[in-house]
Amino acid sequence: DIEDVEVDEGPSRHIEDMEVDDDGDEEEVQANEDGSDLEESQCSHIPTLLPVKADSSRNIWLMFTQKVTVRFTTPQGLSTTCVGSWCKTCKADTKFVAESGLRKCLHLGGNSSLRAHIRSRHWDLYESLCKENGISPNKICMPTKISKVLDKAKQKQKQTKLDQVFAKMEGPHTMEFSCQNVLRSVAQFVACDNQVCSRASG
Repeated sequence: DIEDVEVDEGPSRHIEDMEVDDDGDEEEVQANEDGSDLEESQCSHIPTLLPVKADSSRNIWLMFTQKVTVRFTTPQGLSTTCVGSWCKTCKADTKFVAESGLRKCLHLGGNSSLRAHIRSRHWDLYESLCKENGISPNKICMPTKISKVLDKAKQKQKQTKLDQVFAKMEGPHTMEFSCQNVLRSVAQFVACDNQVCSRASG
């Protein structure tokens, strides 16, 4: 179905949104279940539910409509047909529509350009809608300042040291590693185990 919309501006006015071929979403992964010839230790757990493209883009449709075909017609009778997604917030903003025109509310790009629009204009509303619907916000939709703060917080997390994983052995038979201790241990092994005589007789 084609949605007819009358506009004041002529068809020569272009929408500033650029089309993006690669939307960066995760694609559905087909798991190979043929692992009968592998040992149990070689088999890894395969999740039964895998994220599909429709699920990974759910956060976008909180702010945009699905793809629609719209025919814009001017008072002079000239028309252009576009395929895109309406920004629900921009379309409902009468002041924005009066100043910029209804065509500015229709975005022709892929998911990446839709997320870029959310990042630049509607982050606060988008974040609240994600919380209400139990959906994790996409990092691409985050403003640069917020994403940098999150990245710095992750970098500050200290890595686990081996001292916290392995228990340190202490006792009379333990010694600190050094070149001198290695030479002493090798010398004791050769002398006490009679390695020189056993090698010569062999």
